[in-house]
Amino acid sequence: MKRSLPSIFFTIFIFLLCFNPLSHADVLWDTGAASGDRDGTGIYPFGYVLSGGEYAQYAAGFLALSDTYTITKIEGWMATDGSYSGGTLNQAGGLMTVAVYNNSESTGMPGTAIYRSAPFSLADGSTPNWYGTGNLNFLLESGYYWFSFEPIGDDFTGQMPTLKWMENFGIYGWPPNPMQSYAFYYGGIWHSSGGMYGSAVGMRIEGTLGGEEPPTPTPEPTTMLLLGFGLMGIAGVRKLFKK
Repeated sequence: MKRSLPSIFFTIFIFLLCFNPLSHADVLWDTGAASGDRDGTGIYPFGYVLSGGEYAQYAAGFLALSDTYTITKIEGWMATDGSYSGGTLNQAGGLMTVAVYNNSESTGMPGTAIYRSAPFSLADGSTPNWYGTGNLNFLLESGYYWFSFEPIGDDFTGQMPTLKWMENFGIYGWPPNPMQSYAFYYGGIWHSSGGMYGSAVGMRIEGTLGGEEPPTPTPEPTTMLLLGFGLMGIAGVRKLFKK
């Protein structure tokens, strides 16, 4: 049976759509959310205080990389507003930055800052959710690193919840997949938080393997072919309807 030209174009279009290779970032670590709803209130009874200025406080999570990666996104589970055991949280928020430190061999905690992102906002009214910065493009070779969410302004106040309501057990538990270790900054120095279950906050880190450039919106050749065949197919269908 002789096939029409539009049907051939349509077949090619579907084939390319199914087999079009798409670049994607690897999830290097995802702790899962560090607080959940209890009776719809977003309760989180404990957490790392986030504050800036002279009495700055913030948390960092440890990650060992076995390969070289281009880091593309870093997010933390944070909030300025919500409920907690015994009251209501209402903090101001403000501007933050993500910092990456190498691991100090002498202390086993964050050493020298090797990267700092552009500022992003954790706004007043932010309920517990993932906040951070994407569209990153910096290289980390295999090694040991600390990822930290750090307030910028003196008036910044917020929180990184540490616990999650576990409905099945009726208790509070840690994020399902804590990072390998945590540290807490206050009083001008870093303090250990006692390993992955010391006070586990939520963090999510993505990157592309091997120091590859992260995906860009530039159309790939296959994408252009898809567009061309799609337009040709539409033109052919319209022609058939005219007949």
